Amino acid sequence: MKKNLFIVFVITLLISGCSIFRPAEAPKVDDVKATVEVGEPERIPEERNDLKPYNKVITADAVSDTGLFITHRIKNKLFYEIPEEELGEELLIVTRLAKA
Repeated sequence: MKKNLFIVFVITLLISGCSIFRPAEAPKVDDVKATVEVGEPERIPEERNDLKPYNKVITADAVSDTGLFITHRIKNKLFYEIPEEELGEELLIVTRLAKA
C-alpha cells in the first residue's frame, strides 16, 4: 500500500512540475507591426531598339559556364542568360560556404 501511495505521489509531482515550465507564448499576429513596401516591377516595353545583338554582347572572349542559368564572364562583367519562361517566377536559392 505504501509503495502504491509513493508511486501516486511521484507521478503527481512529475505532472505538476511539467505544467509549471511552459514555453513562452509567441506574440499574436495583431501585436506585431511590420511594414513592407512592395512596388510594381519595372515593365520593359516589348520592342526595344537599343538592344545589341547577342553576338556583339557575348563575344568569343566570354568564359561561359552552364548551371542553373548560363553565365558568361567577360573581363570583370558577368552576364546571366535566363530563359524567358523563368523570368517573373519566384526562385529560392540557398548557398553554403564550404571553407572559409
